[in-house]
Amino acid sequence: MHIRLSEAPTMTKTPPFFFAFKRHTGVSEIIAAIILFTITLTISSLSIAFLSQRASIASKSITSDVQRATLKSMATIKLIDVVQLDNESIIVLYNPSDIKIKIAAIIVGGFSQRVNKVMEPMSITQLNLSMTSQSLPRDEIYVLTSEGVLIHVKT
Repeated sequence: MHIRLSEAPTMTKTPPFFFAFKRHTGVSEIIAAIILFTITLTISSLSIAFLSQRASIASKSITSDVQRATLKSMATIKLIDVVQLDNESIIVLYNPSDIKIKIAAIIVGGFSQRVNKVMEPMSITQLNLSMTSQSLPRDEIYVLTSEGVLIHVKT
């Protein structure tokens, strides 16, 4: 009896266990590279955001220090007139400097009143105070700026 090769029973040999999992070459390396790139990108973006926030805070601090130093050294306010009415006083001030002064409060002879005014450079500003005293001490008038600088008003 002759058996043709096409009709011959095939013997299938089962591979060992570790060959049951096919190894796809290149796929795990690509996934690992993508994961490492994602982790690196995340860490670098967080670092950049943190450092830029720190730089922004530092620059704001430096800017406010420069504004305070400028106000301390160059800002002057002159008293033009004091008008006393029945229940309020009007103080007229002049800003001869080239600096914008943001007034937060005015202190007259120990009495302080919150004021929210901006004195433009080379301008005259009128402040209405609710003071009941009859005589305001002209040499004891101070202006507190929003930057925290106390300026003595010159008569």
